[in-house]
Amino acid sequence: MSAAVISIVGTKDACGASTFAANLGFLLQKLSHKKVLLFDYDFSYCGDLHLSLDQKESAYATDLIGLAGKKGAQKMLEGFIPRHPRGVHLLQAFDPQKKTHRFSPEDFAGVFSLLAEAFDYILVDGGSSWTPYHLHPFLGSGLIFLVAQPTRALLREASHKTGRLMSGFIPKSKLNIILNRVVQTDGLNTRQMEEHFSGLNCFYLPDRPGKMEEASGEPLCLLDVRDPYTLGIEKIVREALLKKKLPSFRLEEHSAPEWGAFVPFWAAFNGGPTAAAAPARGAAQAPPVEEWDQLKGQILKQLLKMVDFKSMGLEQAKDQKNEQALREKTREAILKILNAMGEDAVEQSKKKQLVAEVLDEALGLGPLEVLLADPKLTEIMINGKDHIYVEERGKLKRTPLRFSSEDQLSAVIERIVAPIGRRIDESTPLVDARLRDGSRVNIIIPPLSLVGPVVTIRRFSQTPLQVSDLVGFGSLSEGMAEFLRAAIEARLNIVVSGGTGSGKTTLLNVLSSFIGNDQRIVTIEDAAELRLGQEHVISLESRPPNIEGKGDIPIRTLLKNALRMRPDRIVIGECRGGEALDMLQAMNTGHDGSLTTVHANTPRDCVSRLETLVMYAGVQLPSKAIRGQIAAAIDMIVQLNRLSDGSRRITKISEITGMEGDVITLQDIFVFNQEKVDADKKVIGKHAPTGVVPRFVETLRQRGIELSRKYFQI
Repeated sequence: MSAAVISIVGTKDACGASTFAANLGFLLQKLSHKKVLLFDYDFSYCGDLHLSLDQKESAYATDLIGLAGKKGAQKMLEGFIPRHPRGVHLLQAFDPQKKTHRFSPEDFAGVFSLLAEAFDYILVDGGSSWTPYHLHPFLGSGLIFLVAQPTRALLREASHKTGRLMSGFIPKSKLNIILNRVVQTDGLNTRQMEEHFSGLNCFYLPDRPGKMEEASGEPLCLLDVRDPYTLGIEKIVREALLKKKLPSFRLEEHSAPEWGAFVPFWAAFNGGPTAAAAPARGAAQAPPVEEWDQLKGQILKQLLKMVDFKSMGLEQAKDQKNEQALREKTREAILKILNAMGEDAVEQSKKKQLVAEVLDEALGLGPLEVLLADPKLTEIMINGKDHIYVEERGKLKRTPLRFSSEDQLSAVIERIVAPIGRRIDESTPLVDARLRDGSRVNIIIPPLSLVGPVVTIRRFSQTPLQVSDLVGFGSLSEGMAEFLRAAIEARLNIVVSGGTGSGKTTLLNVLSSFIGNDQRIVTIEDAAELRLGQEHVISLESRPPNIEGKGDIPIRTLLKNALRMRPDRIVIGECRGGEALDMLQAMNTGHDGSLTTVHANTPRDCVSRLETLVMYAGVQLPSKAIRGQIAAAIDMIVQLNRLSDGSRRITKISEITGMEGDVITLQDIFVFNQEKVDADKKVIGKHAPTGVVPRFVETLRQRGIELSRKYFQI
């Protein structure tokens, strides 16, 4: 089961949104015979829905925070959420009688995911004051009903809010307008009312003075099935809900939209200065960020007086075995400071979180530590201190994390570059580096960056992927995997081609795993990313120039040196300059089985790109001579592409067959045929051979490698 979420919001207080939500929920349950949850999510007047329905028993969503994804969570829900005698389940966001709680919009996102597995429909009564807590309900809703009163002034307000929704992130197809005639229509006809909403679907509900009061404790739609108001609700249920298949709720995997133009609490969600602002009547709040950061700052200042972090950092860099001891020593110092500050300094439930965050700032990478601990994240992007994005399953999304100050971000950057002997400052404002776990890091700071320091971290799996993993992901077929294994064992020269983020380095690691343990492998990279499992591997890393612009050692120099190191295989992380010429010459002079990657979108583009890179070497060679070198040196191009759904696939394996005149000739051996994109935007397709048998099959046979021709049959 996975629920469809319907959000009901009003343009102002007392516009009838909650009454509409209640009647819609009860009539939906009656007509669909499905499991319906009515969720009181009004952060200004939470609890009023229960009062209007005379519901004595209450359950609160705050009690469900943290349960999403945990074993037995769904079983706990059974009997937890009370059921109205008429069949609809009722849930409140929080208990308005208790003191203000501290929880974040992300906490409620997990609650919605949990509830979506237990119900068929979730109707969210969102009230009229929109907050950052409405982010996930809005994004995950199959439909949003905006309830408005049909007066000239209120219609203009409703039109304004509707425009903000659509210009921000809500597609037009999701929005429906409910014109609830709670007051006189001020002489407006339907055409004049609908002109305010740019062709959006509008429904009309008649004014029923006195009828709503009579329905206290029971929804009007169940007391009088022939009432015009009931018939209006029934039309909405049948036409807008039951007639269409609404999408199931799921957390959107993209960055948070820009709400700032119309939600005053948007800064609170992002951790800005208004984070401590509270909705009315004891509503839930996100933690007061300024107060929290100030407390951490105070502890860090005292910590600096107690502990020499500079010497601790040097010791940690030299001997990783001391890291745990250092953390324990620092933890004890933090607890000592907290105890001296008194019990009122921080709530007991938040003390563990505070200690962990201060530890991360003192010894680690601050808010990045929690992201680096998540193996599902493949990219982490910091755009200044307030904006941290991540990539998960090929999709970008914004996180609520932030750095407390520019100084904290600068300190984290210094911790990244210092252990590997790099530096970054105004004279050297960009640098490539790597983390201890092998993640690649690019950093660029002002004055080159106008948004503050920008850090991009490319993550790699702690357990290197095997070819079986790629087959399981659908990146290639089993036949293609066997073919590539044979090509590596036969010492063919292979170029992996693909765009940024297409998985070239991951595939290069997998291909390198096919090299035997009895061979000497030399890897050459700008920042060491390859992690080969063989015993005899020499990793070389280029060096950028120093502050005086001297002392740089580029990949080309390392490649020339590698030729004197008696390599069986040379693996170059990426060709992006004049080293392409030296690589081609090495391939043509006995260093068979070399591997590298190139940025290109197709095999043909890869050939053109290599020709351009050779020209960077500064050697005046005619184009035909360069193409002859490419055709003679490279046996095969493996093309990777990142598809629209974020998946990485090998889209072509092409053989270079030689030259015809001045043109390098290619033939595709395997291709990926895209068939369609399904309802979830997932690309559907399959890999298939073209029927072409590569010319180097005979070369494989001469080297004792038999490859069945069935792999090439269509």
